[in-house]
Amino acid sequence: MIPNQVYDISKIELTEPIIYMLDKFDLTTNATEINQAKELWNKGTNIHKIADKIRPTQRGTTETFLLLLHMVEENMIKPRGGKMWGA
Repeated sequence: MIPNQVYDISKIELTEPIIYMLDKFDLTTNATEINQAKELWNKGTNIHKIADKIRPTQRGTTETFLLLLHMVEENMIKPRGGKMWGA
């Protein structure tokens, strides 16, 4: 496995402007939201219903996808049959 590369942009000579990806999304979370997402994921709930429950916003499904991706990467949840679409 290749470790993530972390860059200190204050030490990089910039030749063009930096673009912050996904800056329109709320990528913050908390333990309550993680626990709710984990419980719903383990029940086989599909991503749209998880989003409706924990992130009922215009961008909720994308933010929920990113939360679930984070949770898989951090071994908080395991891949399941049906993937993000549910059981």
